[in-house]
Amino acid sequence: MTKTILSVGAGYPQEEFADAIKARGYNLISIGKGKNSEHVISVSDVFAEVDTHSFEEVDKWISENNIHFDAAGSFAGGGAIITLQRINKKYGMPTQVPDDLMVGMDKFSQADLYEKYNLTSIKSWTVSELKEVPEDIDEFVVKPAVGRGSVGVEFVSRDELITKLSQHSIPDDYIIQVFRRGVEFRMLLIVQRGQIKLLAPVKRRSFRDTSFLGRLSCSTEELPRIEKYCEKMISDMNIENGIIKFDILVSNLHIDMIEMDISVGGGIYFKRYIEKLFEWDIINKYIDLILDEPLDEAHIANPNLVMDYVYNETGKPFVMDANKLEATLKSYIKGDIKVVYNKFEPWKTGKMGSNADFICTIIHDDANVTNEALNDLLNQQLFEKWAK
Repeated sequence: MTKTILSVGAGYPQEEFADAIKARGYNLISIGKGKNSEHVISVSDVFAEVDTHSFEEVDKWISENNIHFDAAGSFAGGGAIITLQRINKKYGMPTQVPDDLMVGMDKFSQADLYEKYNLTSIKSWTVSELKEVPEDIDEFVVKPAVGRGSVGVEFVSRDELITKLSQHSIPDDYIIQVFRRGVEFRMLLIVQRGQIKLLAPVKRRSFRDTSFLGRLSCSTEELPRIEKYCEKMISDMNIENGIIKFDILVSNLHIDMIEMDISVGGGIYFKRYIEKLFEWDIINKYIDLILDEPLDEAHIANPNLVMDYVYNETGKPFVMDANKLEATLKSYIKGDIKVVYNKFEPWKTGKMGSNADFICTIIHDDANVTNEALNDLLNQQLFEKWAK
């Protein structure tokens, strides 16, 4: 009998997921509301305009329409995460997780979860909880409790935090955390039947003096410590089958969880880098995972690959010329390159306010090229000339 997969989301991040499902001869049911992809809709056997941020609305639609599926998955984010988790739980899907892991994007609930399972030693407070700023802490991070792309993240000194609190200038729905120095990793973990099948130790460097993504690179220096951390995490949290994208901070004394997304395949740009790093088809492996098909163990194949994020620093919109951009890169970077453009086309607005506003990512293995040099090159030789 032909298998059927439910895609929680029908926007552009689901396009390759949808194509892979259809290429395997499976039926595709996709749901989404708002910015849906015409391509996803066209290849779906069933499509419905349903709000993926509301489990109740999705569950009602499934029940009323007598919808049957063998697996549910998503490459979306935000509210779709908790909806997917609850669908997996209610309908007994292979990648279901325990109830207490269903915390979605809310950083208050996430902080409680991380403390419960000893995943972090970084103290967090709500604005109302922080009655007195600790005297022995000099630096803090202030950020929205629900947010993505580093929007609204601010690093402040103890004195600055005291001033902000006294002036009531921090919104009530923000979270305050101790700032700790260390190496930040953006991880992808795939677990099947309690065993790690893929563990991607990707070091994250920020863009210039911001909290935006700058460069991702593979680093195995701390891998034994990280593996032990992950093994304990999946055992303590009782995760049998799952895919987890998470950020950790590794210092000499601690490994601390920063943020975690459970049960979703991660962003399409990050996924592209992981695929090349491991020479592993992430989408098809993800489909195998949610269907409970056996996975082989992934091994790093191209450890020198990096992925650089490029931003428009001119502050002005411009007209993209992809051919010119790639020709410029090929004359500058040695070896093969892969350019992945931002599908939201931020060059049309000139905006640069978060991670989401990057122009493109560039995957390469030229050790002589820095992220700063790449951004300077493209901004000075192309973006400034193309600006309207």
